[in-house]
Amino acid sequence: LPILGFGATWPLLDDSDRAAQWRIGGLQSLALHEASGRLFVLVHQGPKDTHKDPGTEVWVYDLEERRRIAKLPVPNPTVSFVADQAKLGPLETAGAGVRALRWLLGKTLPNPGVERILVTQGDKPVLLASSGFPPTINVLDPDTGSLLREVSEPGLGFSLLFEP
Repeated sequence: LPILGFGATWPLLDDSDRAAQWRIGGLQSLALHEASGRLFVLVHQGPKDTHKDPGTEVWVYDLEERRRIAKLPVPNPTVSFVADQAKLGPLETAGAGVRALRWLLGKTLPNPGVERILVTQGDKPVLLASSGFPPTINVLDPDTGSLLREVSEPGLGFSLLFEP
């Protein structure tokens, strides 16, 4: 029976997800794009009671169909931070050598994950993935998960992402 006007519940994780210890996590782990009816969920693998741990993937759900439609890996925020500190320049203008170095860093450095996600509500939404340490915000394509750009040095004082 619906409770307080909400529809019937359904699980975001199936039995195989739970067996592989996938968990919803982070400090801001859900983001909804109202126009498309897509729910973005930050997840990680870990034992019970790790619900505050950063997420390494964003799973995308179609709310009308009540099913997962995509799994998007989260870019390594450490790579963004190191690239900024090394003055490698913006990702969108990086040459082949810098892209190769970033790829190598991504394969070498452990990915600590991100704590926050947000999807903008416009006609062309973007997905923001934010890490407190190292402090970075990655701007992603919400359909493919590809990294569009990075915001370096957002500061250490932020705790939530929001769209005005």
